[in-house]
Amino acid sequence: LVGLRFAGFDVVEVLPHLHPAQVTAITAANLVFEFSALVAASRPARGAQPS
Repeated sequence: LVGLRFAGFDVVEVLPHLHPAQVTAITAANLVFEFSALVAASRPARGAQPS
């Protein structure tokens, strides 16, 4: 997925109180982290000269 341009992403319907083992909440948090990392990886570094 690196190199693709994302317009946005969201996580919908995470109800931790319905899943006592918190698998849903942990999975949602992992997805947000991974997509945030992809967005950060696609941005140029600060101070980098445009090519």
